Amino acid sequence: MERLFGSELIGQQFDGPKYFWGRLSATGNFAYNAFNAETLTGSSGSNYGPLNPALKKMVQDRVNELKAADPDNTLPIPVDLVTASGSGLDPHISVASALYQVHRVATARGLDEAQVKALVEKYTAGRQFGFLGEPRVNVLLLNLALDCDTINLMEQRPDPDELLKHIQAEEPSRENSKYFWAMPQGVGKTFAMLESCASTQNTRH
Repeated sequence: MERLFGSELIGQQFDGPKYFWGRLSATGNFAYNAFNAETLTGSSGSNYGPLNPALKKMVQDRVNELKAADPDNTLPIPVDLVTASGSGLDPHISVASALYQVHRVATARGLDEAQVKALVEKYTAGRQFGFLGEPRVNVLLLNLALDCDTINLMEQRPDPDELLKHIQAEEPSRENSKYFWAMPQGVGKTFAMLESCASTQNTRH
């Protein structure tokens, strides 16, 4: 069964530390609102002028949020990360905005920054027709790929049974030992070990 995650054509809200964040949205009622049937409104910008105190506050609030989420980040914050697009629906961010967030995302997921950077490069789209606009990154596609890659990295961990065979082959003297393997917590390793020890002691007596 297919599962709906979102649209690559319309931005959506991401605010968890393990995800890349998109641009701000100034659409009515809620962020990235493409259409409001009650008011017949939707896609829009804030219409704030450059000297409007509300615009300054919106930008400063976003700066504070980004710094709080990644206090060790010393890179300059790209302007598109702290401003809304004219439509309020932009699904893309600049490459600079994606790279700014690499440290936070990698840290939250326990990944190497080089792995996350490679994913950003993979999902960077070039200029349209080779000369229009700037290279850009689709936030939804990048986050979906990031989730898939994280799962793949977890799946690449050595198989416990294969590790056990390797240990027994390398150390024949331990072939009578028992090994209890399980990656998740709470699956009963401790209980199984205690039960096995008690059984061994009863056999020896």
